[in-house]
Amino acid sequence: MKRLALLLALPFVLPACDLSVDPPKQTIWEATLHGDPAHAELTGHAAAISYSDRTEASVSVSHAPDETTLAWRIQGGSCAAPGAPVGSSASYPPLHTDSTGAASANVLLSPILVSGQDYHVAVATAEEDAIACGALVER
Repeated sequence: MKRLALLLALPFVLPACDLSVDPPKQTIWEATLHGDPAHAELTGHAAAISYSDRTEASVSVSHAPDETTLAWRIQGGSCAAPGAPVGSSASYPPLHTDSTGAASANVLLSPILVSGQDYHVAVATAEEDAIACGALVER
């Protein structure tokens, strides 16, 4: 009976949907984070979605130093040759690790990641020493 009601309502619902409007363009990026030699056990994942006017990004880490605060950011370039940060460092909320060294954070940035450009995600100590990095790969 519910299926019949849904089918009967369909002709009234479809005209309300404007199928000629294109969805906003979005680009999806992903990164696998690896710790430096002193933090080889540290792993993580980052993802970002860039729309026409903003970028939403998230990061998560595991096996980082426990009960500490870490910084993170998206930067242009590569881990070996980092470029300028995307947005200000104040835009990125800190990673507060728990007793197992796990933490995650999300950010909404006004700059967008440009398709075809190189970016990476860096995780650093409060003293700005990078301890993990991963290339953002466009999907």
